Parts: sequence; structure tokens; C-alpha cells
Amino acid sequence: MSGSRTVSSGRGWSLVLGVVGAVLVLVGTLLLVRPQVVGARPFEVATPTSPAGPAVLVGDAEYRAGEVPAAVAVAPLSPVPPGRLEFPSVGVDAEVVPVGVLPSGDLQLPEDPARVGWWAGGALPGESRGTVVLAGHMDGLRRSGAMSALLSVEENDVVRVEDLRGRVHEYRVVARRLSPRQSLDPALFATDGSHRLVLITCGGTFDADAGRYTDNIVVVAEPVLTERRP
Repeated sequence: MSGSRTVSSGRGWSLVLGVVGAVLVLVGTLLLVRPQVVGARPFEVATPTSPAGPAVLVGDAEYRAGEVPAAVAVAPLSPVPPGRLEFPSVGVDAEVVPVGVLPSGDLQLPEDPARVGWWAGGALPGESRGTVVLAGHMDGLRRSGAMSALLSVEENDVVRVEDLRGRVHEYRVVARRLSPRQSLDPALFATDGSHRLVLITCGGTFDADAGRYTDNIVVVAEPVLTERRP
């Protein structure tokens, strides 16, 4: 590829939040972080105390013969990692895979632009605090990437994240910014504070000589209160 080509930053926006990091190219990296592997956490079923007598099973709890089962207290399912990302407004649905960091400290993205990386050091969908960070390539050598959807999403658009249990967590876009890749805001990767979703890809003008885009696109979305279950 030679010369330069310009990637539109999408429809009209009031852009907030700065972005930097190394460019998201085919083997690209994004930012300096130290990952923390975050896995599924078990859920518990409370079993009521029973008097003496033959035991029978009702659902997941044990009761004695002649006893009327009381309500079973079931702890809410704990959050688990994301498995898919969907942009309903633009018809994009992509697989999400966990990513760590390179020895350099840079976040490594999936080589396949059709996939999106979830920073395993960040929050899980459905948690009450922290940022869920999803990042991916704008494109590859011959096709657009899943995160090219960030060119088209608008404020108030819904973004859906399906976790590995099949629960769908909805977020609503509140901001987007196209910024020079050298000015990444560390606050985007906060592990505390209000829960939110941050989506990152490269954008702006493609510099053919350097083999990378000049900017990054960051979209911020906040959780919708309702949660869809399978």
C-alpha cells in the first residue's frame, strides 16, 4: 500500500477521552498494562436445615419427608469473562477472546481482525465497578475488522456483550473520541470507579510508510440497568 488514506471518524460527535498506545495493526499492540487473569467465580446454593427423617431431593436442596420445601436462597451468578460483542445498529457480531501483554508490557491483540480482545486485567461484564476493555484491529490486509464498527456507532446506540454463561449485558454509548495515538488516558483502564465499557481501535489517517494509523478511536458506554438472560 502506498500514499495515505483517510478513515472517517463517523457521524457527528461530541468526542471525549484521549487515546494513545501503540497502533492496532495486524500484529499490533495497544498500551502498557500488567494483566491479571480473571476467571469464573463459583455460585452457591444455600441448603436449609432439616429435621430427622428420610431425605428427599427437591431441585438442588435436600428436605425431609413430610416437610414443605421453603424457598431456596440462590446466590446470584458471579460475573464471568465475555464471549461475544455485538453492535446491533451496524450488524456486527464478533467473538471475544482474553488477551494478556507482551514482554514489552504492550497489550497484544488477536491477529484475526474478526476477533476482539478482552483485557483480562480489567473488569468483567456485570460487575458493579471497573472498566471492561475490549480492543481490536480496524482492519487486516484484505478485510475490515470487527472494530471498524466504531466508525459508525452513535451516541445512545446499544452495544451488547454476551458472557460465557450466555447472559447478555447491554451498554449504551455515551462518548467517542478520535485522538493521536500518543495520548492514551490511563483512566480508560481503571479497575475501580463506576462500571463501564471501553472499546478501542485504530483510526484516522493510515500512514503507508509507517504501516499504521495515526490515531485511535475510543468509545465509552455505560451499562443499561436491565440484563438479558438466555
